[in-house]
Amino acid sequence: MHVWKKVIEVKELGLMESIGVSTFNKLQIMALLNAEIEAVTVNQIEHRPLVYPPTTSRL
Repeated sequence: MHVWKKVIEVKELGLMESIGVSTFNKLQIMALLNAEIEAVTVNQIEHRPLVYPPTTSRL
């Protein structure tokens, strides 16, 4: 969470427009949401049926 809070600080300085992650699973996304800090704008995932379970794609 320390790194996530630093990324939010960078955004607040106007150095980025949004915050995204790559290939976070449901537990990782839920951990960010449960921390009650700014949420992810984008979760970029590689979408191939044999790579990730359907629950990840539905996030």
